[in-house]
Amino acid sequence: MLDEIFIAIIAFLGLIVGYIVSWNAKEELKPGRKYFLLLKNALVVLLFLVLIYFNFNLVALIVGLVIGYFLRFYYIYLGFVVGSGFLVNQGLLFSLLVFLFGLSYSSLERFNVNKVILSLVLFFIAFFVVLFYPYEFFISFSAGALLWRLK
Repeated sequence: MLDEIFIAIIAFLGLIVGYIVSWNAKEELKPGRKYFLLLKNALVVLLFLVLIYFNFNLVALIVGLVIGYFLRFYYIYLGFVVGSGFLVNQGLLFSLLVFLFGLSYSSLERFNVNKVILSLVLFFIAFFVVLFYPYEFFISFSAGALLWRLK
């Protein structure tokens, strides 16, 4: 259990590391914005495909699509992704994808401390929900919810 929590912390740190890098390299962000957007969208598609590969549940996918339309916080779904990764023994893979997503996402969005704290709280609430209630429903649910994040 402690290993999973440390891996989840490292996955979330992608957001913070990306913010620090983007804060220190402001002049490179504008010309590289299209590449960060391409990387973010590619990671969302890759996450979707990986999640569907490990568990395809049409009902959960549709529920995720509907809820993802109304609830637009990436990190609640990414918390489900990291937690679900441990259900299918792919926690490191899912966490790596979330870490990379955080790097690209934080370079595209403007963050303040409150938004980072909200993302942290939502991420770990979702993560612990999956750890303590390990239903594979969350895998397809988070895949569906993440599809709304493509731009």
